[in-house]
Amino acid sequence: VGRVAILFSNLEHHVCLILESLINENDGIVANSVLPKTAGEIIVLLKKLAKYRLVGRDTLGNEVIGFAEEVDKLRELRNQFIHGYWAFAGRQNGQVVMRCRSTRPNFECSAKGEVSWQRYSTENTWSIPDLHKLADRIDVLGHSSDSIARRVQALLKTQAVDTSKRKKP
Repeated sequence: VGRVAILFSNLEHHVCLILESLINENDGIVANSVLPKTAGEIIVLLKKLAKYRLVGRDTLGNEVIGFAEEVDKLRELRNQFIHGYWAFAGRQNGQVVMRCRSTRPNFECSAKGEVSWQRYSTENTWSIPDLHKLADRIDVLGHSSDSIARRVQALLKTQAVDTSKRKKP
């Protein structure tokens, strides 16, 4: 669980670097001041800026959007890991199994307007090999983010040079 949290934190940092490049690669202070605070908000902004700055100019735009969508799927799992209630669930097929329950309350409103809620609305079980697979998936995505960040920076730099070479009327 700790490895998943650490690797996702590193992945989130790389997502922010890509986002900063799309905002303004030369001004880290401006980029840092407009960054949203939650991972979900960061991913939404990354997809919007990738569409605006990259899509239609290079295949990299669609790659960044796909990358952001994959990170978003992992973000939901990460939230469960960090905010969930963990307990030993026993053994299955010789493997230790952990149970993770969502601590976020789930509210439901009936047609009559009556509100009911349940705290532990979702529960997932994880074996140690499952946790390793998830951590490996996050790690691979983190490594690919390095390449994406460099390619975004290079593409935007090339576009800036091309724009500056145009003759003014």
